[in-house]
Amino acid sequence: MGLITLQQAINWLLGAVIGGAIAFAWQRRGWVFQQSLKRGTDKYEAQVSVTREAFSLVDKRIFASRLYLDTLIENDKDNVAAERERYRKVVEEWNEKISGLVILIRVRFDFQSSVRFERYFLPAFAEIDRKLRQKRLTIAKSGHEQALITNGIREDLSLVNLTAREIMADMLKITSDTLNIIDDEPKISIKNRSQLTHFYLLKSLFKLR
Repeated sequence: MGLITLQQAINWLLGAVIGGAIAFAWQRRGWVFQQSLKRGTDKYEAQVSVTREAFSLVDKRIFASRLYLDTLIENDKDNVAAERERYRKVVEEWNEKISGLVILIRVRFDFQSSVRFERYFLPAFAEIDRKLRQKRLTIAKSGHEQALITNGIREDLSLVNLTAREIMADMLKITSDTLNIIDDEPKISIKNRSQLTHFYLLKSLFKLR
């Protein structure tokens, strides 16, 4: 058998370098994509969790307000006292959690979403709370006739409920966009692959020893 020629040696070397470069490039591409996928998945799950927690708290506040209003209309003193206490606990929970939720919305979504949530729900529920308190005091002074006047509270609660659904839908749209980004796996064309191979080949041949 003859000796290996210089050209054969060069061809073998180039083949080894190119093969190694391609293997490294694809291995790195897979690692980068897996890291990107994990970050995207974590972000999506965090957004869904924050949305669920935020609007669960909103729903609880709306439901407690409606129950308290209905009890005031019935004007049964024992029931009013019990329902007022339940309502007070819901308001306390709201006050304890709302600041943290606004911060989480800002972190997991964006500044605009957090400002929208805060600037709508805080004054809206504060106004409903004021009207409920005023209604209770009015009934205590004037009797059952005033109990039937709802002072627009029921309409206010319906509007808050409708707006909550709209804001939640917009936040879920953002989570959906996050999920679409996760599903959009980056593709490498034959042209890009060729450029990538040449890059690693040149880097391997001309790097400092």
